[in-house]
Amino acid sequence: MRGEIPARPHDESHDEEVRLPGGSVSGAVRVGGTVRRPAGPWTPAVHALLSYLTVRVPGIPRVLGRDERHREVLTYLPGRVVDSGTEVLS
Repeated sequence: MRGEIPARPHDESHDEEVRLPGGSVSGAVRVGGTVRRPAGPWTPAVHALLSYLTVRVPGIPRVLGRDERHREVLTYLPGRVVDSGTEVLS
């Protein structure tokens, strides 16, 4: 299927899904070294922005496609979600 992740030596489909806290999109999970989350009408625009930024800004998640459940798949970046309503951003 077009846009699905190509086969890899390590099959992440058997890795445990770990729910990720924070963020504004519910249902985001970590699977191995990837983040999976439900796609929506905004997904193509977000993927275009990430693809544009990835060669210009370090530390941008890479778009890997969609999985068998049609969720978007991005590379996982360690860190924490900042609550912009209560924390000062720098």
